[in-house]
Order: sequence, then structure tokens, then C-alpha cells
Amino acid sequence: MNWWLRQRGALGLLPGALLAFVLGIGVTSGASVVLPAFLGNYAMATELSNFVAIIPSVVVIACLERRMPSVEHSAIRRLDARDVI
Repeated sequence: MNWWLRQRGALGLLPGALLAFVLGIGVTSGASVVLPAFLGNYAMATELSNFVAIIPSVVVIACLERRMPSVEHSAIRRLDARDVI
């Protein structure tokens, strides 16, 4: 598991994302934002801290998108040479 975390760069990105998430929740807790409604004439008030969850989500996606070129290259194989048809 540690190897996977190191290869994906998660040990450098995830602690920062956790800190940004906690600080974002602390700063925006209790603050409401009035957003326009797409349907109808009623604007809706929502907590600003609801949008802070985007930070760790983006960082996890960035960690999962990092690939190791050597492993990706070894996973490619010729179908006609290796499969029985």
C-alpha cells in the first residue's frame, strides 16, 4: 500500500488536501450564499462549506490519474499473438 501511495504521489498531495479541507470548513462554516434558481423564481440559500468537498475530490482524482509509464507499457499486448481465437 505504501508503494502505491508513493508511486501515485498521494503522500505529497493528500495531507495538503486534508489541511485545505479542514481550513476551508473552519473558515466557511456558518456562511450562507444565495444562489439563483434554474427553475422558478425562488433563490436558494446554501452553506458555503458544501463546496469545500470539491478540494479532496479533485486531489484524489489527480492521484488516481497519475500513471507509471513502465507498467502501462507492459500491460499492452498484441491480441493476435497472445490470444487463442
